Amino acid sequence: LKPLIVKHTELIHDIAYDYYGRYIATCSSDQHIQVYLLSSNDGSGQDAIINSDSKANLIDDWKAHDSSIVKIKWAAPEFGNIIASCSFDKSVKIWQINLSNVNYNNDTTNNNANNMRALNKTKLLNKFLEANGPVYDIEFLPSHLGFKLATISSDGFIRFYELVDLSDFTSWQSLREFDFRSYLPSNHLSNATPQAYNLSWCPSKFSKERFIATFLNQAYIFQKHKQYEIVKSLNKFHTGLIRDVSWAPTMGRSYHLIATACDDGQVRVFKLYETFSSIFYGDNGPSLFNSIPDSNNNNNDNNNLITSNNPSISNNSSTSNTTSDAHQIKDDPSLALKLISTRGQHHSIVWSVSWNVTGTMLSSTGDDGKIMFWKMARNNEFICISCVTAER
Repeated sequence: LKPLIVKHTELIHDIAYDYYGRYIATCSSDQHIQVYLLSSNDGSGQDAIINSDSKANLIDDWKAHDSSIVKIKWAAPEFGNIIASCSFDKSVKIWQINLSNVNYNNDTTNNNANNMRALNKTKLLNKFLEANGPVYDIEFLPSHLGFKLATISSDGFIRFYELVDLSDFTSWQSLREFDFRSYLPSNHLSNATPQAYNLSWCPSKFSKERFIATFLNQAYIFQKHKQYEIVKSLNKFHTGLIRDVSWAPTMGRSYHLIATACDDGQVRVFKLYETFSSIFYGDNGPSLFNSIPDSNNNNNDNNNLITSNNPSISNNSSTSNTTSDAHQIKDDPSLALKLISTRGQHHSIVWSVSWNVTGTMLSSTGDDGKIMFWKMARNNEFICISCVTAER
């Protein structure tokens, strides 16, 4: 474990690696975004990522917003070196980073660092000002769906944007928006925190277009038909604010894994099954719903299963929720959602969950100052295989 020394002067809200793990972008309450290059003492390029002697060299630093910057995300590499940022100033901005003048050698003198920042001028491509409140999360859609961006803000809207012309990265347009204000409790503005509004997309090319959104203590899975509709609710499983959510890469699995981090101190992992017919035959095709594997289920698993035949999806919700799901969810009979693992080893608020690139390992962080790594055992339970503490 090695600290990353950054130049921010205020609280850091988010960090993001690019696709190849060579660049790190950070954002802070000082209204600045900084981009660092991981490089080794010998300038050995890609090996610097796993080299214990690697250093992070600042290659660009600029004032990006007029208030605290909450989240920052890299676009897929096929679209270039592009990042998006969102802020308490109610705006979302798209940036293009010029990396053509980056010095990959181990010249970390002040003069060289200043020269690199002077040459690597980041360009503002577009900004979106439709939100009437702080924008708390942003997410680029998987690249096979096009160059699109989704945002979620405290005014109760999920908004979608799309690049119109790939030859002109400034040509963004607003696609649609989803109003979720009716899903929120009346006092939602007083309880709003950046860590309680999150988006995560299903990365599979072979599934319908889906994503999960969390706002305060509620979590819903959306699926696109003619428009986005809520098809599953995860509300009854959570008893506090949901701080983070992460949809795992499938890597050929016949099911999806979704992890959530919650104020109640629990890391939860859900399995989302979809029938063969929903992928290849359409909604009216032959059903294989009864073939969902359950050989490792225990006697209580049926209580954690949500299907179209289980009325708990519409009649049960978290005791802390003040809205009913019955008239709002258009349940998809080709999907079945089950809670497979609940872990409370953090014994405190869990702030973040994240999957590795193959979706086989989960990491979580909490108020206890620990990073825990989880893997699935044969009984479908997730076990902690490693723990890193702040003291180390």
